Amino acid sequence: MKGRRLPWPSEMLPIDRERDMRPGDYAGPWNGHDLWLLRAPNGDWASLSSRTHTITEHDDGSVTFHPSVQFNTGAHWHGYLTRGEWHQ
Repeated sequence: MKGRRLPWPSEMLPIDRERDMRPGDYAGPWNGHDLWLLRAPNGDWASLSSRTHTITEHDDGSVTFHPSVQFNTGAHWHGYLTRGEWHQ
């Protein structure tokens, strides 16, 4: 599944997860900080930083997170985001 990278608004205009993000979307970094918000293809949520993952931003704006991403909400989706493409 191809994800969409969304801009993360400033602290004054926080992102509304339910309204602004569809399954597969990801947003970050937050206001210059090392924090990303991700929505798995099944709708689960996670937030990540470089403390736990290597984050590579590519020239086309897509992102790769390594190692895999474990979502611990809902159905506990587990997989990878590579160049903006989700896969298990």
